Amino acid sequence: MARVNRPPRCEHLRPRDRLAPVFEDLEGKVAVVTGGARGLGLEMADALAEMGCVVALLDVGDGVEVSAAQLGERRGGQTIGLRADVTDDAALAAVLGWSTSWEPRPFSSTRPA
Repeated sequence: MARVNRPPRCEHLRPRDRLAPVFEDLEGKVAVVTGGARGLGLEMADALAEMGCVVALLDVGDGVEVSAAQLGERRGGQTIGLRADVTDDAALAAVLGWSTSWEPRPFSSTRPA
């Protein structure tokens, strides 16, 4: 039977330590995750929050605010959920323009003025 070359196992490392070699220091950076209300988008947002990112979830679904609140509670980080259709250029520009001026603070379900 042929031997398969596999990377060394890292079970002894915490999840954040296992990701550290892949990413630069992301502590305090803002990550905007599209499709972030569920599935792979939410899993990516979770990993980014674990790495210390402030996370803005964008999704067309109704549950994006709830997903952001749960992520913030689970990771103890700063999150926000915004409904946005990434196929609508004008709507996306408005949301991204707002999110780049957003000053992260603990989760609030209301948009700052």
